[in-house]
Amino acid sequence: MGSILVISCWFGERFQRPIKIKSSQDFKELVKYFLKSTTPLWVRNFLNIESVVPKAPQCYKALFFTNNRRLKAEIISKGWTYQFWDGELGEGNSVGSSLLAKKVKFLQFSEDFIQHNFLGNYVVYLDSRRITDQLSTLFNSGKDAAVLIRYTPRSKTNIWEEVEEAKEQERYLRAMPQTIEYINRMLSSDDIKDEVRICNTGVIAYNFLSDHYILAIRELTNSVYETCLSLGQPECQIIWAIESQKYQSMIKHVEFDLVHTRDQ
Repeated sequence: MGSILVISCWFGERFQRPIKIKSSQDFKELVKYFLKSTTPLWVRNFLNIESVVPKAPQCYKALFFTNNRRLKAEIISKGWTYQFWDGELGEGNSVGSSLLAKKVKFLQFSEDFIQHNFLGNYVVYLDSRRITDQLSTLFNSGKDAAVLIRYTPRSKTNIWEEVEEAKEQERYLRAMPQTIEYINRMLSSDDIKDEVRICNTGVIAYNFLSDHYILAIRELTNSVYETCLSLGQPECQIIWAIESQKYQSMIKHVEFDLVHTRDQ
């Protein structure tokens, strides 16, 4: 497992603060927010109060990226290597923070950073709330492919099914008109189909052990990220379903329950 490098991230605040106080429950959440925000780190660790930083999995190296300097001590205490990434959240909403996270998920790093950290490693991206301790299973299952990714837990076999589900979240709905226009434009090509099984992008493994795969990995991740950014659409599972189709021969798709994450 010495060749497995894990990357994860969080952009924004440590704890969720209620936007409006409309009920006694909202007030209780506000009190909890202030208590958690002002409690020293050693006390939070002792009381097992979780913020947005999970404990790092056992691996060769684990890098955690954030634009929140207040998370540094907690990141280090939980076994990660702290990586500061200066990034604006736009309006400070979940769309901005989610789009910043896509820079990590889809490997938007400098060539120098990639040369010094990724090459010769099996690079596993994990959402901060989708941490798995079964990294060897990912490695053994995907070492002969450029990318390994899990399908969604509930089988979805059409892009429009994912679109309809995404509309239920305001941050995805906001950019849905231009996203649908993008989908229809891409479907006008004979090479792109709407009937494709949807993947869950919370866990993605990239094979930087093999020089043969590196160019394809960079092309794919760049196209997914640039499309998300241009559309202002953080729902990357829709974008991945389109952009990954021409790379299917180099992607290993596995069932969601191949590995369990700590949230399951």
